[in-house]
Amino acid sequence: IHWFEWKGDLRASTRMSCETDQAKEALRLAKKLGLEDAIVEEIRSGYTPIFEYVAPNNQIVIEYARPRLVYLHSRDRKTGIYFSNPAYIDRAQKYDFRFSDIQSQLDKKEFEGYVVLLANGLWVKCKTLWYMERHRAVDALMRPAHRLYEIVFDGVMDDLIATAPDRHKDKLRAIYIEAQLDLLKERERISALSESIMQIVSAGDPLPALLRKNYVMHAQTHNRPDFGLLMTAFDDRDTTKGIQTKLLEGYKVKYPNRLFADIDPEG
Repeated sequence: IHWFEWKGDLRASTRMSCETDQAKEALRLAKKLGLEDAIVEEIRSGYTPIFEYVAPNNQIVIEYARPRLVYLHSRDRKTGIYFSNPAYIDRAQKYDFRFSDIQSQLDKKEFEGYVVLLANGLWVKCKTLWYMERHRAVDALMRPAHRLYEIVFDGVMDDLIATAPDRHKDKLRAIYIEAQLDLLKERERISALSESIMQIVSAGDPLPALLRKNYVMHAQTHNRPDFGLLMTAFDDRDTTKGIQTKLLEGYKVKYPNRLFADIDPEG
């Protein structure tokens, strides 16, 4: 969360804008915590204080028990230099160890990682493996919802459910069940339809070449949307991939939006 004054009023901003839910909630929290005067004083002195807004209703990966504005640092708007203002009590925790030892510090859970300030002034982010695995799950959740059905058909939904935040697991299980039931119903429908056509065109016991010709003509005339799948069934081949492709096309229309469109993954 960054801060600025607009026509005499304090504003908070995420990477996206000052109109996001996170920015508005952070501003309300700053006022509630009595931070407004200190932030305004810094802004007028040429600095921008930067905070991390965390809350139970703003969970991306890590679960938080209560809303907090965690102070990170302040930036000189002219020089770009960062400094730490001791006026803010709720601050990001600092760690002191050699950068060469950082791999031994990345085995934590419910822990995102470190922002490392090197001696040459460079900043480096190091994330824990636990966080990276769960953030990949969150990235999947942030895509349009129809992509989650693709994950089911790719056979990796179990992995996604295992690493996703607990509050998303029930919805992911529901998507898994819906996709698998849709697949089963379509396979049964295509199989039954193919058998029905075979019964119609096989009357009189025609020669194999004529049987195929009659089947093609009937399927094209009466069942054109399913023609490709019906020919796959006629050739005694697995219809699963074709049905999955057709279902995914329908999911794109039915579920074009993100499930959690109100969440900004960058905070």
